[in-house]
Amino acid sequence: MKNLLCCFILMVFMTPVAAQEGRLPSDATHHTFKNTLSIYYGRRAQQWFSQIIKNPFAVDFLDDEILTVAYAREVLVLGSGFSVELEGYTSRHMYEGGFVELGGNLFFRFDRFPWNKYLHTTFGLSVLGPSYVTQVSERERRNAPDGVGSKFLNNFMPEITFSLPSHPEWALMLRIHHRSGVFHLIKNITVGSNFVAIGLKRRF
Repeated sequence: MKNLLCCFILMVFMTPVAAQEGRLPSDATHHTFKNTLSIYYGRRAQQWFSQIIKNPFAVDFLDDEILTVAYAREVLVLGSGFSVELEGYTSRHMYEGGFVELGGNLFFRFDRFPWNKYLHTTFGLSVLGPSYVTQVSERERRNAPDGVGSKFLNNFMPEITFSLPSHPEWALMLRIHHRSGVFHLIKNITVGSNFVAIGLKRRF
């Protein structure tokens, strides 16, 4: 994990000089940059995904934690504030001896909010993407109908980001890191795991 953090720090400070203060165009937004590096920390929520969405300020956290590094690239601008990104990530689960999660996301992002000239905001949603873990957690096994679970599940990850208009290359991110069986499609699994996460994005 220390190696992942070192790589992230090196890549952040080795990004092009044109993305630094004083070199950005006056109308720069996150679309000025096609690539994004993210790092975020999350804790597992006891509640189901729908309960977190309904009442995000009443979440009970468990001891399970993850640390994730992700790379994303904007591949399509749809217009009217919508764009599409492809993301790949690796997560370190820091419980039950520790194990690794690898995955990818197809993100749809919207950024046309009326307050963006004061605080640039984007909302992203990944509805489809593979998630593979090297070890099925005990809690996921308990939630699985067969008591075994699946190393392969699907991602569903809503995310919101905030950037200062003067520094669109940096963003604070909030994300729900969710994996499940897509309403019984994968091994009849509905409930997987939910991690409420906070992190930092570096666009370049």
